[in-house]
Amino acid sequence: MKKVIAGILAVTAVLCAFTGCRKETYDDVKDDKTAETTISEEETTAEEETTETVSEADSSDASYEDVIYEFIDAYNALDYQKTLEMQMPDGIMKAIDFSVKYDEKEKRDTDEIIREFQRVIYGNVNDEHIKVSIKNIIDKETMTDKELLDLKFSFGMYEWIIKFVNENETNPDYDDSMFEEAMSKLDTNDFLEQANITDGYRVTMELENEKTGNTYEGNIYVINYKGKWKINAEHFLGSDMTQSLKPLEEFARNICIAQRVAIAEMEEEDLGVNWESCFIVCSDESKDYNVPYEFERDLFINKTRQYFEAIDKTEWFSIIHNGVVHTVAYVKDKPETIETHPDFKYDNGEVISVIGEKLSDDMSFDEMYAICVKAVDNK
Repeated sequence: MKKVIAGILAVTAVLCAFTGCRKETYDDVKDDKTAETTISEEETTAEEETTETVSEADSSDASYEDVIYEFIDAYNALDYQKTLEMQMPDGIMKAIDFSVKYDEKEKRDTDEIIREFQRVIYGNVNDEHIKVSIKNIIDKETMTDKELLDLKFSFGMYEWIIKFVNENETNPDYDDSMFEEAMSKLDTNDFLEQANITDGYRVTMELENEKTGNTYEGNIYVINYKGKWKINAEHFLGSDMTQSLKPLEEFARNICIAQRVAIAEMEEEDLGVNWESCFIVCSDESKDYNVPYEFERDLFINKTRQYFEAIDKTEWFSIIHNGVVHTVAYVKDKPETIETHPDFKYDNGEVISVIGEKLSDDMSFDEMYAICVKAVDNK
């Protein structure tokens, strides 16, 4: 039992990501026919049920707007436990603590499991945390029948686990096989009936990335759970923000890596470029310097763009010497930054290391460019 509990808590966190559990997800606990029948029956009554209960959670002390702001404050503060509890049925920590106590295989602590549950919104361990603020709540729509069913299934699944832990945590006779047997007897109705969800809204927000000042649209669900609001935050940052975070923070690195791949491809295609020469390619073509006549700039840029689409969103120049790229990027966001990759100073190449010794953090983009042009001339 203890191993399976731990496994379910970890696997469902990653695969279900708390929502999006489609029919294929819960086929594991009952046959297809049961699922189709249940969903059909639920869909015929969902609209009716929503109409009757749409304002139940409004009776709680906090409005749905208050809860959204509270959630984002907790997210910005890296309060993993609070954001987890705001997204889960009451009592989820008891199930996680039980998992930690009896997990003989993984030996993970509470923090590790909580972080695993919320990887979808916080990212991986090495990802830089992005603070956001709400500029505006744009719209609020009642959830569709399908969205409601998905969330009911997710909440019901965790409610069942919590109930199981409450009933069996002190029973020394339980083992894995008994837990598996209990799971095998479940069908979709068992989860849906335990969900304690009546209705909810899909809220569209205008968010501001506090580091860059850029704004994006994000979506967050507020769910009427036992007359109070719970949150589903899987898509709250919005796909546009999620896709742009890394490029905004690591332009030089991403351009450099993409250009190195482009050079490797061009070498394989034997285009006759003298890669041993030293030259500069720049986002502003007029600043390209000492470029070999056989170098196909458009092909190089297009190949780079295939691996880093955001290359056109900033100013940059790259020094190419012996087929190796070193990049300087001027990122015009708030705050404006100048990035280099890799570190010029520690490169073994004579030209690049000389440049690295002369560059300093307080220089402008144009000053760095001038130093590099001079180094190419003096090569």
